[in-house]
Amino acid sequence: MTIYTFDKDKVSDLREQLCLTVDWKRNTEHLVALLDKYAPFAEVAAHWSQPSEYDYFTTGAEAFFGDFFKDIKRADMVQSKDLINIDNSALPDTYVISINLDETYLGMLLVHITEEVEQEVLTLLVKAILPQLSLARYATTMAAEVEKRTSTDKLTGLWNRTYFNERFREETIRLQRTKEQGAVMVIALDELAAMEKVISKEEHEKLIVEASNLVRKMVRKTDWIVFWDKHEILVYLTNTQAESSIDVIGRCINQLVSAHPLLTPTVGLCSTSENTSARALIQLAARRLDLARKDGRKFIVCLATKEGIKFIQLTPKNTDKKETNS
Repeated sequence: MTIYTFDKDKVSDLREQLCLTVDWKRNTEHLVALLDKYAPFAEVAAHWSQPSEYDYFTTGAEAFFGDFFKDIKRADMVQSKDLINIDNSALPDTYVISINLDETYLGMLLVHITEEVEQEVLTLLVKAILPQLSLARYATTMAAEVEKRTSTDKLTGLWNRTYFNERFREETIRLQRTKEQGAVMVIALDELAAMEKVISKEEHEKLIVEASNLVRKMVRKTDWIVFWDKHEILVYLTNTQAESSIDVIGRCINQLVSAHPLLTPTVGLCSTSENTSARALIQLAARRLDLARKDGRKFIVCLATKEGIKFIQLTPKNTDKKETNS
């Protein structure tokens, strides 16, 4: 029988080699290599406080913990500052300890024993990796929070204009290389803008938030939604031709008009097939929006086709299309 030891020298060696960052792909690979060397008797994984967020730190951890993590409930999250045996029949010979930084609960570390080892060995192993694990996770959480605060509009939760501009420049460079197509549309809520000084600030903000949420529900998770101006929402539809965007716009119009008459939209639309400059594409969408406004009818979408500039009127509910060319 193999007898595993984990003395102070090994603890020191592991700590010296353990260098965790906010790059969790690298962290995982690094921990797998180290634990394979220093703790071949254990399968180790972490489940974080956020739902469906977990990492496997040994080669066999996913096979052992995968089903448990897939069905985990909030009540299954253990908070214990000491390493304790987990009370779960699906996880035999498994110990758990909280991952904390000061009083902030970040998740739990689970250790499954595949060989017979003393409790002291497990405790030393956990104490060797837990401090850096806590710091790295906390740094990751804070970095995500900072990015969220700097990239999103406080009122709507949509991307803000500055963050979109930075990302969109990168995206247009990618499109030049891949030859994919995307569509940019600007949705203007002009009737709400006209009534801004008539309705209360609370009602105005409530309608802006409602419009943002409705548009978000009508597009895919891969699409980009931006709070562009006080009464404008910009949407970048990835891997989509301009003509294919009409159905999406129709759904948005249905939802917006059904929610409130003041959310009647006008839309300017362009395609990345027309230009690959980020600035030019945004300007094109803005010009089309101005043309749609000048048309004067409700529910108007302005876009370019092979035949020229086209105005499409989308009637709410059935989104029947009435087209005119110019």
